[in-house]
Amino acid sequence: GFGQMEGAFPDHPVRVGESWVKEVELQMVEAAQKAKVTFQNTLESLEMIGSRHCAKIKSVLQFSLPEGTLTPKGMEEGLGVSVKMDGQGEMQQYFDLSEGIVVKTDGTTKAMSTQSVTVPATDTTPSQTIQNVSTMNLTFKTELENR
Repeated sequence: GFGQMEGAFPDHPVRVGESWVKEVELQMVEAAQKAKVTFQNTLESLEMIGSRHCAKIKSVLQFSLPEGTLTPKGMEEGLGVSVKMDGQGEMQQYFDLSEGIVVKTDGTTKAMSTQSVTVPATDTTPSQTIQNVSTMNLTFKTELENR
């Protein structure tokens, strides 16, 4: 997931209402390629969450995993899965300014993924490629318990 990622935080002090852009590359598990995530962030407000003084950061994100091969553990040699993914999302994070931790995150993401598996030819069957296109809509929310 993209919750609590470093891309939401600025490299310099910002005021309420100011925006900044961050790009982050993530190494995907069992993939040769890296995903690129671009965050358009805005410090929306300073608010209390329970007894915590928090910065509310809104992030609009775009992400892309370029086409490449995944080879999951246990998969037969030569049966790599080609994967490409693109998507976008929006999230809000509440960052406790005194403790330096994210105490609440909520958001949504939508991704389109194309996967294909090429099955090598055998003595009795020709090589085959099986392709699947899927769309994922995710809603997420995390929150620390009040202290």
